[in-house]
Amino acid sequence: MGFSYLDTRIYKYGNQVKVVYLKRYADPDLRIKDKVIKNDSDNKLLNNICRARSMIIAYGFCNRWDYMTTFTLNPKKYDRYNLPTWQKDFSQFIRDERKRTNYKIKYLLIPERHNDNAWHMHGLIYGYPWELLSDFVPGIHPIDLCSGEYRRHLGIENKFGFNSFGRIRSEEASVKYITKYINKSLVKTNLELGAHLYYVSQGLKKPELIHEGFSTVPVTKVDHQNEFYSVSWIQPSECENVIANLY
Repeated sequence: MGFSYLDTRIYKYGNQVKVVYLKRYADPDLRIKDKVIKNDSDNKLLNNICRARSMIIAYGFCNRWDYMTTFTLNPKKYDRYNLPTWQKDFSQFIRDERKRTNYKIKYLLIPERHNDNAWHMHGLIYGYPWELLSDFVPGIHPIDLCSGEYRRHLGIENKFGFNSFGRIRSEEASVKYITKYINKSLVKTNLELGAHLYYVSQGLKKPELIHEGFSTVPVTKVDHQNEFYSVSWIQPSECENVIANLY
């Protein structure tokens, strides 16, 4: 029988809305095909990349962010090759900071390896007042960080090492930018090490499912698609019209 219909779900991501069309089949041979795909290493990598990017976009769009951040360990303070210990201690540091300052600090971080296999992290941070962060110092720090557009957190610097906080001009652009760090190399390495592809603080908001239905064709302009599903990003004002065209 082949393709039957599109299982259609509408999710609210902060101020944006995502429509997901999942293809449903009535062909028993597809189960065999699915099994082959799951056993294929390249497709497994691609599936992990897709899932990780989807979750980063979900957390990114559903929460407010103040800064794009970079963290690098000081080798005199930490083993730069030990990601789990760093992540555990950093999480505890943020929890302690919340209690001490009452700031609603949250983070979304993606680990990346240097050429020498040492770890650093990129991501998004919310909750630290800009005026309590410190300027970079000309002659000591890279000149591009001394323009006033970036600052550093001295507590994190003293505990872990180098860090930079750059103010976000566009949350949407920043979220999409950090997804580029989720690539085949990172996924392959982290799967081998049993490490996470991203780290998030507790209590982050997730997408809200606002409607389920089905259709025979997408009722919105498709922004991305593959063999199994299609995705559209729409404005909240378009929701009623989309829902009206679903069964």
